[in-house]
Amino acid sequence: NAFAQLLQWAYPRGLVSFPETKLLSVYHDDPRVTSTDKLTSDAALFVDKEIKTDGAIGCYTLSGGQYAVGRFEISMSEFPLAWNVMFDLLEENGCKCADGHHYEVYLNNHDEHPEKKFIVDICIPVDPL
Repeated sequence: NAFAQLLQWAYPRGLVSFPETKLLSVYHDDPRVTSTDKLTSDAALFVDKEIKTDGAIGCYTLSGGQYAVGRFEISMSEFPLAWNVMFDLLEENGCKCADGHHYEVYLNNHDEHPEKKFIVDICIPVDPL
């Protein structure tokens, strides 16, 4: 529903042009310590200009810095596993998760995928080594 509301708002403002437009989910909690049902997140899209928002739609800049990025081709049920793989890789390589936005960038329309899978980049902020 959040993505539908976002796109209904963004289309008439000329902010959506597929396939160039990238949608994302931005998480405000650490999924390692917050249960799935309590995670807070935003449905979002990247914009390259200043925009005026209203109502339930807001605008903010993602946190900067270094990120670990993993690309996955997964079904909806595999998202938690993909996140766990990313956190495990960070730990195995001596990296620490940093403060900042954790997010998923959706690179396809999963409804158009032959197996209905998402192609997604999972992005986790890391402290430099």
